[in-house]
Amino acid sequence: LIVDDGSMRQLRDELLQQASRVCFPEGNAAAAATNQTSSSSSSSDLFKSQLSTIVDGTLSQYVGSKLNDVREELIFDISEILYNELAFFQLMFNINNLVP
Repeated sequence: LIVDDGSMRQLRDELLQQASRVCFPEGNAAAAATNQTSSSSSSSDLFKSQLSTIVDGTLSQYVGSKLNDVREELIFDISEILYNELAFFQLMFNINNLVP
């Protein structure tokens, strides 16, 4: 199987969806109930935009490669991106909760 733009787009979309579920488990429904929709939505949009840019840059290097040849490296790169971005998100969340 040769990696193409379509498969990388699908992978990126799935990664963004799963990462958003982890970082924003309540979605916008809970934010709307507390009148924080704008803030929560902008945080979610910023997170998705940042993660999408990083993931796109990394995944683009695999387009045209045989999936079997790059599978382990691809998994490692995705794991590293998600770990770093989710750790950064958690740090920012903790800092924001310290400030009254």
